[in-house]
Amino acid sequence: MARGAAVLLALALAACGGGDGEAERAAGASGGAAAGAPGGDGTRESAAGGELVRLAGHSDWVQDGAWAPDGSFVVTVDRDGGAIVSDPATGATRTSLVGHTDQIADVAVAPDGASVVTAADDGARVWDPASGGALQRLEGHTDWVTSATFDGTGGRILTTSADGSAIAWEATTGSAVATLGGHGDIVLGAALAADGRRAATITRDGEVAAWDLATGERIASLTGHTGGVATVELSADGARLLTGGTDGQVIVWDLSAAAPITQLAHGDAVVASTWLPDGSILTAGADGTVVVWSSAGERASTMAGHDGGVRDVAVLPGATRAVSAGEDGRLVLWELATGAQIAAVDAGAGELLTVHAAPGGGGVLATGYSGASIWTLPG
Repeated sequence: MARGAAVLLALALAACGGGDGEAERAAGASGGAAAGAPGGDGTRESAAGGELVRLAGHSDWVQDGAWAPDGSFVVTVDRDGGAIVSDPATGATRTSLVGHTDQIADVAVAPDGASVVTAADDGARVWDPASGGALQRLEGHTDWVTSATFDGTGGRILTTSADGSAIAWEATTGSAVATLGGHGDIVLGAALAADGRRAATITRDGEVAAWDLATGERIASLTGHTGGVATVELSADGARLLTGGTDGQVIVWDLSAAAPITQLAHGDAVVASTWLPDGSILTAGADGTVVVWSSAGERASTMAGHDGGVRDVAVLPGATRAVSAGEDGRLVLWELATGAQIAAVDAGAGELLTVHAAPGGGGVLATGYSGASIWTLPG
C-alpha cells in the first residue's frame, strides 16, 4: 500500500487536476488546512478508548512510521527531514537518523530489523536503527523519492520517484539492480513480491505496471483506472495485483492476462486496500468508510465512524479486527465480521496520515499532523 504522503499527494493531484506535482505536493502535505505543531514528549496518558503513548522528538508533521518485526522499536519520519527510532513502551527516543534535509515521505524496516530505509525529497538512504548510522545512500533518482520498501528477504529494496522511475537495489551494497523506466508521470508507490522477483508500480496519471526484476522488463501494462492510483499490493504468489485509485475503483488484476479479474466501486477516492487471508478485500476511502468485500466481490460490511475521510487502515494479526485512521484525528477499532465499532480514541489535534499494527497485535502506531502515538488496544 502507498501510505501517508503518497496517498495525500494522490488526493491532492486529483483535486488540483495535474501540474508538475510541486504545488499539489504542498497541498497534499497540508491537507488544505492549518494544523498546530506536533506534540509528544514520550508521555503516557489515559484516553476514553484506551491508553496512548505519545512519541517524543518530532518538530514537524509525522508522515509515516513502521514497526520492527519483533515490536522492539518503531521508526517515524517527518516533514522536516527528521527520522527517529523510539521505544514503543515509553515513547522515548532511542536514536535519530540524521542526514536528510527535507521532508521524508516513507519509511520501512527490513524483515530482520537490522536496517531501515527512508524515502525523501533529497533521496533514499539505508540506516542502522541501533546506532543511527547511515549504511547506504541510494543514488540514482533525479527527483524526490516517493516511496521505499524491502522485499520479504530483506535483500532487495525498491524505491519510486517523481522522476518517473522505480529502482531496485541490493540492500547490503546500495547497488542498483534494475531501473524500471518509461512511466509517463510521477511514480507514487510500488509493491515488491516477497521473493524479490516481481514488482508493480503506480502513478499519478492512473498507470499500473508489473515488472520482472531479473531483467528489468515490463511484463504488463494495466489500464483501468481513470485517476491517480494510490494503493498497490501483490498477491503472495505474485500472480495477481490489487490497486485502489482516486477514481473510487478497486481492481484485482490477473498479471498473466494483463486484465482485470474484479472491479469494485468503493464510492470515493480509495486510500487503502488489502487482501484478507480468506480472499476477501478490505478498502478504506475518502468518503469516511471502511468496507469488507467478499471474495465474490459483494459488500459484506460497511463501517462508518469518522467525521471526514479515512486516511489509512491497518489489519491486526489474526485478521478479525482492523483500525482506521481519519482526518478527524481519531483511531477507530472495528470488528470485521460484523462491522461493529469496538472502540475509538482521539489521537491528536490534527489529521492522521498513517496507522500501523504492532506485530503482536496489542496496539497500533499512528502518525499525523500532531505527531506520532501508540494506542494500546482494549481487550
